Formats: sequence, structure tokens, C-alpha cells
Amino acid sequence: FMSLQADDISAPRSRFIIVGVDPGETTGLAVIDLRGNVLYVGSRRGIGVFELIDKIYEYGMPLIISTDVPKIPHFVQQLSQKSGAILFRPKKTLSVFTKNEMIKNIGIKVSDSHQRDALVAAIMAYKHYEKKFMKIDTILKYIPLVDPDKVKAEVVFRNIDIRSAIP
Repeated sequence: FMSLQADDISAPRSRFIIVGVDPGETTGLAVIDLRGNVLYVGSRRGIGVFELIDKIYEYGMPLIISTDVPKIPHFVQQLSQKSGAILFRPKKTLSVFTKNEMIKNIGIKVSDSHQRDALVAAIMAYKHYEKKFMKIDTILKYIPLVDPDKVKAEVVFRNIDIRSAIP
């Protein structure tokens, strides 16, 4: 997790992202930014950890890798370890109805249950941090030259309070 110093926020590698993964024979992948915007949703059969990491890095630096089930799958654990991102998992499994409602509410079309579950995982992780992220955005409106996403990354990754994360 050495890239906290990345300066050009427009370059994808320096953008922090939340990644939802639904592993299996067909792996679902969803990528959202730290404002909750969906950047990518897709699924593919037989994709390996390193290939998936390459795909993720096209969109930015993974800050959080998320799953939609309480028991973290080994594949998701591996992704987290190899990318240096923290893991997020829900306290309980959501019903298919609840997942479908979540996806309907954000208005994103998904092609299969893997994409849906990956997107739900990413959204749940975002929702978990949303209030904190919004507070950071509000505070940093008044502090020029400080990148809100870097502060968010510090707060999430180091588990520190907002004031300590502002340079």
C-alpha cells in the first residue's frame, strides 16, 4: 500500500476504489469510486487472481475488497492480500430480493447474478463508510490542495480519525 503519495488524481492508478467480488466458476467484479459511482461491472469464467488484479488496477488502487457473504471466500482473501486492500464483509447474507432491490435503486443493469452479487458487495462496503466519506468531503471543501480520497484512504486503511489523516 505504498502509493498513498500518488499525486495525479486523474490517473487511474492514483484513484482509490472499492472492489466487489463474487468468486466462482464465473467471477463477478464491480468497481466503484469513493463517492459511490460505479466504474465497472462485469463477469468472466475462469479468471485467476492475478488477471483479476490487472483488471482492477485499470480502474485504480483497491482500498477495499468486498464480498457479499459473511464468510470470506479464499479467492477474495487472496485478492486482498495480493493487492494490499482491506477486506469488507457483511454481518449477514442478504436475500436475492434485497440484492435485486439494491441494484434496481441505483439503476445499473447487470447481466447475471455474479455481476449483481459483486456490485452488491461493493455497494455494501461503500455504504459502510459513506457517512465518514461525506464528512471528509465536507471538511476538505475548506482545505485547498488536500485530496479527499487520500484522506479517506488513510482513515479506512489505518483506521484513524479524520483529523489525524489530514496532512
